Amino acid sequence: DHVWLRRPLGDGAFQWQVIDAEGRFLGEVPAPFEPRWGDQWVGDRIYHVTTTDEGAPAVEVWRISR
Repeated sequence: DHVWLRRPLGDGAFQWQVIDAEGRFLGEVPAPFEPRWGDQWVGDRIYHVTTTDEGAPAVEVWRISR
C-alpha cells in the first residue's frame, strides 16, 4: 500500500521517497543502484538487470527491509 517515487540527487545517486496509502510522507530510502523501468518489484524484493564487469548480463536481487 506504499508508493515509492524515484528521486535523482545532484551527485548522480538516487533515493526512493516513500508515501503511505493516505498520502503521508514516510521518509527516503537510498537506492544502491540506478533504478530502471524494467526493474521488477515482487513482494519485498527488487530484481534489477545489470551487467558484470566482464559485460555478461546479470540480475541483482535487493530485499526491502521495512
